[in-house]
Amino acid sequence: MKTAFFMKLTKRYIGIIACLLLPFGVYAQKPTLNIVVPNVVSVGERFQIRFELDVVRSDIADLTIHSSLDNINIIAGPGIYDNSNYTAINGQVTSSVSTTITYTAIAQKEGKMPVVASVKIKGEKYDFPTKEIEIVKQAVGSASGEDMFVKIIVDKTTLFKGEHLVATIKLYIKDIDLRGFEGSKFPTFNGFYSQELETPTEIDLMHRENVNGKVYNTGVIRKYLLYPQHNGVLKIEPFEITLAILVVPTRSSKSPFDDFFGPQGTIVSKRLVSSPVTINVKDLPGGAPPSFTGAVGDFKLETSLSKNDVVANNAVTHTVKITGTGNFKLFAIPKPSFPTDFEVYEPKTSDNIRNSASGIAGSQTAEATIIPRSAGIYTIRPTEFSYFNPGKGEYVTLGSKEHTLTVDRDSTSTTSIAVPTNRRQDIRYIGEDIRANKFAPQSWRVADNFFFRSMTYYSLYVLALALFVVAIFILRERAKRRNNAVQTRNRKANAVAKKRLSVAGKLLKAGDIACFYEELLKASWGYLSDKLNIPVANLSRDNIREALSSKGVEEGDIDAFIAVVDECEFARYAQGTGHSEMEKVYNDAINVISKLEQKIR
Repeated sequence: MKTAFFMKLTKRYIGIIACLLLPFGVYAQKPTLNIVVPNVVSVGERFQIRFELDVVRSDIADLTIHSSLDNINIIAGPGIYDNSNYTAINGQVTSSVSTTITYTAIAQKEGKMPVVASVKIKGEKYDFPTKEIEIVKQAVGSASGEDMFVKIIVDKTTLFKGEHLVATIKLYIKDIDLRGFEGSKFPTFNGFYSQELETPTEIDLMHRENVNGKVYNTGVIRKYLLYPQHNGVLKIEPFEITLAILVVPTRSSKSPFDDFFGPQGTIVSKRLVSSPVTINVKDLPGGAPPSFTGAVGDFKLETSLSKNDVVANNAVTHTVKITGTGNFKLFAIPKPSFPTDFEVYEPKTSDNIRNSASGIAGSQTAEATIIPRSAGIYTIRPTEFSYFNPGKGEYVTLGSKEHTLTVDRDSTSTTSIAVPTNRRQDIRYIGEDIRANKFAPQSWRVADNFFFRSMTYYSLYVLALALFVVAIFILRERAKRRNNAVQTRNRKANAVAKKRLSVAGKLLKAGDIACFYEELLKASWGYLSDKLNIPVANLSRDNIREALSSKGVEEGDIDAFIAVVDECEFARYAQGTGHSEMEKVYNDAINVISKLEQKIR
């Protein structure tokens, strides 16, 4: 107990001492310096220039800006702010300090202005990394197509079949009062194997870009990793989104109350549609090696045995591992060639892959269980794997190393001589399958009783028949109960949906946006899961459309249901939606579920 107490006390005082000594030990290495400025501003716009240093304020002797400031006018600064951070986890103490020096400026005229600065820390001079600000002409606009648009940006428009590209859906918007998102329609990416890349849950419109001399706030809506599956010309369908925008009418005279009460106007819907994107897909060149199974990218091959010495009739694991970056899951892992005396089981495959802008990266593994049936020294020949490298424009063939497996005699078997047959699984042993025959004189007599037609025979026959009848009865009862459960779930689907919609209605009145859309999404998916008897985890837009069509539901109602689901899911990526948009999607959900209830029985 005393030891534990002193350890806790020691850790506490270590933290206090670390905080006291923090200013003295922070310069053991070169300080980190950074300049934070917007990459694009327009003439007349106010912005900040921040100099960030991981040092304490008292050690900063002088900060000098070497840039020509003709393009800007500094109106405030410097503002100096200190920050310190200390953490102690399991006795490990980490700490940091930083100082930020901020200037406020107004852009004066067009041009590109580098920001070059240096600072003296404890008498030694350090240079900041240079940053550049682009100042463009001020543009006055309204809520028109020039003020906002959406765009699908791809990192390449010409590539080989199986090579990856990244498609980014971005929103560009100027000085518009955006109040929310009312709906969206994403491309289906026909002809591509698509994987969604991780993006922020909210659209961040803080990044700025210069587009044809105009400054836009931009935000990434979604990113996709695409692998074309066909050669020729493929088109990425347009992306559609509807924005809720506050439009303030132009007045000849401005009331002094306008600033107090805020802008008075009308919220209107603005539908934006991106242009389609054309992708030219080149077919892979001819002359592919025999071991090529469709892999495109950059890979490595590795094979291994779980053991190199084994006793006959014992299992060994042979592993084939493909690592690298490329179109994983779109090609077959090569199958090794084993000696005919081996019993080979179907390999178990697994993967450890991740999606990124550079492609699908990681590894795929195939583990095959092999059982040598006779003693000897066996050679497992090298495994070949071929892939197409789009960067080099050529096929690459890899070969694994050769493996030697020493198989010792199985002492539990009479002999280890193998009898070859047409099938590897039929290896048998002479010592087990052929018994030594002894021809000693035998005494023969007629059996005085027989099992056939005996009382035991008939009793077992009747018992087997009874068990068969009981089994049929039990199976029928289970099927009946299962059918009743499905029918009960189908009948209660509408009631369950109404209950969930009621909860969503309360969240709507409370203004709880996140929980509202979450509950509405559960109501929609849960209703179809109960009605179609499909687990929620297995529901998708494709099998929903197929199942509803088979039950005679019209395409318009199917599209309306999917639109509700899309709006709920998209709301989780948006910064916020207005009450009117929440009411609309709520009413749409009630209407479409009511229509489906009338048609699905």
